[in-house]
Amino acid sequence: MVGGTTTDQSVAALAPFGRLVFYGMAGRKPPMPIDLRNLLGHSTTVTGMWLPHVFRLPGDLYGTALAELFDLARSGELRVVAGGEYALSDARAAHEALRSRGTVGKLLLDPTR
Repeated sequence: MVGGTTTDQSVAALAPFGRLVFYGMAGRKPPMPIDLRNLLGHSTTVTGMWLPHVFRLPGDLYGTALAELFDLARSGELRVVAGGEYALSDARAAHEALRSRGTVGKLLLDPTR
């Protein structure tokens, strides 16, 4: 989602049959153009998704998907995996834990602590 050199490095890091999903440029810098011939060498895929496009599709695809998601959560078939809880004052430590890639699940910031 960052775009720029992060996307360029992600494309270069793809393993054989790897897939990169491109869905934004939060850094406001576009990545380098991808030479499609380079994807063939390792059978890699780069795909894109833009949420405003989904809103324009016929059949209320977005609403249908959200209803299914909420139904799965309500039934217990889909559940959140908590990976840790931090006081809001420890938000920096939570971000450092995420950056270290040593977490599993969602990290929670508790504003009451």
